[in-house]
Amino acid sequence: MTIGDLEEFPPSILSWIQRHAKFSRSWDELLLRRSLEERGVPCSELLVTWERALHALGEGGSQSSPYLLELADTCFGTVATGAAQATLPGDGRTVVIVGRFVGGGALGMDERGRLFSIRGDMWILLAEHPAIYLARLALAGMAEEDQRLHVVLLEREKIEPLAERLGVVGIAAASDELQRFWQSGALLLYEGDLDAPSASAVHALARLSDAKRVIDACCALGLSGALVHGPQAPTIAPLVREPDGCPHSSWFRYRPRFGRGDGWVAWVDGSDPAAVEEVCTIDGYRISEMEWPSGRAVEHVAPWVEGLPGEDKARLLRLGFRRDLRRTCHVEELDALLARHGLPSTPMVRTLELRLGGLRCPLREGAASLSFGAFQLLAFEREAQDHALWAKDSTTLDNGTEWPRVRFHGAPLVPVGSDVEATIYMNSEGALLRHDWILDDVDMLDETPMDYLHRRLLSLESA
Repeated sequence: MTIGDLEEFPPSILSWIQRHAKFSRSWDELLLRRSLEERGVPCSELLVTWERALHALGEGGSQSSPYLLELADTCFGTVATGAAQATLPGDGRTVVIVGRFVGGGALGMDERGRLFSIRGDMWILLAEHPAIYLARLALAGMAEEDQRLHVVLLEREKIEPLAERLGVVGIAAASDELQRFWQSGALLLYEGDLDAPSASAVHALARLSDAKRVIDACCALGLSGALVHGPQAPTIAPLVREPDGCPHSSWFRYRPRFGRGDGWVAWVDGSDPAAVEEVCTIDGYRISEMEWPSGRAVEHVAPWVEGLPGEDKARLLRLGFRRDLRRTCHVEELDALLARHGLPSTPMVRTLELRLGGLRCPLREGAASLSFGAFQLLAFEREAQDHALWAKDSTTLDNGTEWPRVRFHGAPLVPVGSDVEATIYMNSEGALLRHDWILDDVDMLDETPMDYLHRRLLSLESA
């Protein structure tokens, strides 16, 4: 398939895109060429062919957009995005900006027609050409619309035997050397992530009729992973003890991509209606449970801090704090994590992790208005990106580009928490320091972590 052959897409993909995407009604090849020429940006025939194909596809659509094509949070259209170019780091190659993401970031095409994306400050190769990526977006959108069971497995190297066992066949329109897709009916299987094709993950999406077959196959191959949770808000509950062992006959091991956790993903024996259950356990405690397709979810993350005064315990509850054991770890694991990042482990860092680790007040996905513990800052990639980005741009911190191995006045720091638009660090003497991202100030906090928590609870409540 060449870059302009969208008509070679399976009919189901084409019709789904035309029903769900928005299109511009006016595309002008001369305007595209002139806009790029005025800005000194080369206009390749591959780019013109791609945009001509999108324009033709849009003739069958019914929704309008200023972009040539707008699907979910992805927008294609060179002129609408400014007819600009960017230089890829490393070898100096350039890409023409051919699209953007609604939430921020851009899509670029190189001279070979390959599609790159940037979110934050790093370009990655998404697909060998944009048509492949568009097919992937459509397949994922079709599955999301169906609210299918969505399992993320950790053993990418076993995807071929899994595909064989499930009887799915490759989808040429959505596959290249970076990422492959398979399908059989409504059963979809693909490697990597849509926004990170090289990720060591496998996604399996299935309707209820195929769910047990997916679980049986994962069990037979010794795979592990977790469900992707739906939008339904969980019920918050205290920790409870969990009896050993999965009570069901068809199950595979629960393992999250980030953080800690054990447990199972199982077909619930004798359930009427049929259901899949995910249970996460840590150290003999049940941490979370989720049922599909009902979406019923319970998170055993009610906040608790030993030695905290009663009024502050009440504030934790009122402000929506969580204490999640998946977001903290034992001292031995913490020492190993810090060592991998080239950070020192001190008794004070360990004490903070033991007493407050995993405590957070969620703000949005990947961020908290207040959190404690080195583990949850370092082990969760989405959150680490924010802290790394602001440290990189800092002129106050030393070695900001090497986050988390930053220093202040030459002394090494360990990231041990987050505040609103700030990172909390601890030095080798156990003192807390707060790096304000916006002001780029570093303040030495003359208080213990417990005192700091108390003060911030008061200010958050009054706000």
